[in-house]
Parts: sequence; C-alpha cells; structure tokens
Amino acid sequence: MKRVLFFGMALVACSAVLFANPPQDDDVISKFKQFSSQQLLDTGNYYRLQGSVDTALICYSLLINTSMKDTDFEQQKRVVEAYNTSGAIYTFLCDYRTAYECFIRALILSERANHVSAMPKIYTNIGTIYYYFKKHDMAKLYYSKALDLYPDSTSIAGILNNMGAIEVESGDKDSAFYFLNKALQISNLYDNSYLSCIQSNIAWFYQESKAYDSAYHYFRLSLSEAKKNNEVEIESEILSQLGKLFFEVNVRGF
Repeated sequence: MKRVLFFGMALVACSAVLFANPPQDDDVISKFKQFSSQQLLDTGNYYRLQGSVDTALICYSLLINTSMKDTDFEQQKRVVEAYNTSGAIYTFLCDYRTAYECFIRALILSERANHVSAMPKIYTNIGTIYYYFKKHDMAKLYYSKALDLYPDSTSIAGILNNMGAIEVESGDKDSAFYFLNKALQISNLYDNSYLSCIQSNIAWFYQESKAYDSAYHYFRLSLSEAKKNNEVEIESEILSQLGKLFFEVNVRGF
C-alpha cells in the first residue's frame, strides 16, 4: 500500500526525450499545435480529469516542448506544472527514474525563474521518489525543505504524514508517532483531504507495534473517510490492509 502522498498529481506526458510512447494521432496533434500554452494546459487538465489520458498526454507533451527562449514568468510556471505533473504520472506508472528526472527538471526551472510557490510541491515529490528507492535520509531532507516553504497548514499535514510513514518503515516508533499524531491534529483542524491516508498510516503504525485493536480502529476510520470522499483506490487499499491484518492476527493466534 502506498502510504505517502504526492502533490500536483496528474496524468501527463514528459518531453519527447522522456516519453517512451508518444501519441501518434497526427490530426489531433496538428489541432493542438495551434493552441496557446495556456490553452494546452487547460485542455490537458480537462481531459486528464475526464480520464482521457492519451489526449491529455498530447497537450502536456506539446506544452513541455515549447521553446523557453525569451518566455515570460507565466509561461515558465506552466512548463513547471507540466513537468511536475509528468513526474506524478510516471510515479503512478512505477517508472520512478523518469519521474525523478521530470521533478528535477521542474525544480531547476523553478529555481531559474524564482518560482518559489512551486518548489514545496516539487520538493515533496522528489522526497517521495527517494522514499520509494528506500533512501530515507534523502527523503526526509527534501520533505524538510518542503516544510520550510509551505505557507498553509493543510499541505503541511500531508508532508508530516509522509515523514511519519518513513519513520514507521525505519522502525523509529517515537518519531513515527510524533509525525503522524501531528499530521492528524492538523488534518482534523482543517478537515483536509489527507485524513484517510493519515488514519491508514496510524493504523499501519499500530499494526507494526502489534497493537491490533488500535490498528483495526484506525483502518475502519480510514475506510469510512475514504468512502465518504469517494476515494475508491484508497478504499480498496485499506480493505486489502484489513485482510492482511486479520491474517496476521490469526497466524499469531490472537
């Protein structure tokens, strides 16, 4: 179960160099080539939300490949968004190396353009890539960079959740409890969308601690929250975790 969060999650394409199977519909490509960069971004976002991945890929790919010479700040922001969300989809596809390259390109462009507001999301996403590679020290370094820059508490809850997940996996129970409890407090205060993931991680923490009643309680809370928000993927993952919990309890004879 993926217990860490990405920021700026989207289904997008990376540049022609990174994109292994670019769309080949010449008529569609020719049509979108006439769009402005803002139209490409808006159209890509629309089709992404509609689940039309191929069409979204065309728009984002064209946007990323626009010339950056003499571009203004708003154009640079659009390209940064495309790179960041490209990394997110490659992560979804488990192509972590390509995702990492996309995030690094987004970060370099953000730093060059002094696009500070984009950096926390990118730092978070890079940290999560390091988490997947089991490089926990590097993951915590980038999460800490993100925490230093995030202006709002709701996003902070998501990063604290990620840091808690690292500590659970590393076996540092005291740090894990601190980060997850802090994330839960902020999440409850602001009623943000990370609550089901945080509750699931707390359940995982208690399962690792062999506190099965508490683990079951938080898995049930997480499942209820996921159902309430129609988070189907999270709901299915929690059900899977509940099955593993019941199996572990039965095997240990409780």
